[in-house]
Amino acid sequence: MNDAATIHRDLRTGRTIWQDKPVPKISVKTAEGEIAADVLIVGAGMTGAIIADVLANAGLRVAIAERCGPMCGSTMATTALIQFELDTPLLRLGKMIGDRKAQRAWLRSRRAVRDLAERVRDIRCEWCERATLYLAGDLLNGKALRDEADAREDIGLSATFVERNQLLERYGIASEAALRSKGNAECNPVLLAGGLLKRAIERGAMIYA
Repeated sequence: MNDAATIHRDLRTGRTIWQDKPVPKISVKTAEGEIAADVLIVGAGMTGAIIADVLANAGLRVAIAERCGPMCGSTMATTALIQFELDTPLLRLGKMIGDRKAQRAWLRSRRAVRDLAERVRDIRCEWCERATLYLAGDLLNGKALRDEADAREDIGLSATFVERNQLLERYGIASEAALRSKGNAECNPVLLAGGLLKRAIERGAMIYA
């Protein structure tokens, strides 16, 4: 990669990259008097936006209470990554809660990403499918990663074991091994949340500050 294609950025400036990008304008009302609604959602960030979109689409009267303003809280500080991979590996989770429950949790997480991709298909949020690499470390060494790959593949999840030499040659990463998974994504979280909020508002939702 040459210098022209590389962006050097201080990631500890106290300002996130999303604050330098256009922010959707969202209609906000001042909370005065009584408010009638079927559901009150606290927070107009990513989670609140998804819930509002789903419930407004179901025909419920949705009210959203936001203290800082839409997308101005943790949404501005989130990453662009949308991953189905849980923090606890499949095999380790199986030892904790049983194989069937662990498999169900992982499959549901994968379906959640797939369903979200379908839900936001018409929202311009820079959504793009991405593969991910899980590097060998203290939690899973090379052998454990290979076993994890087999376990995921057995239930239909994308998982490719990448050996040390392949990892270094293809990605320039020096590690014992890695696990490559497809089915993840990246997006602009501010545009995503803003698009969902706008759609919810079109269906009758109201945001109060």
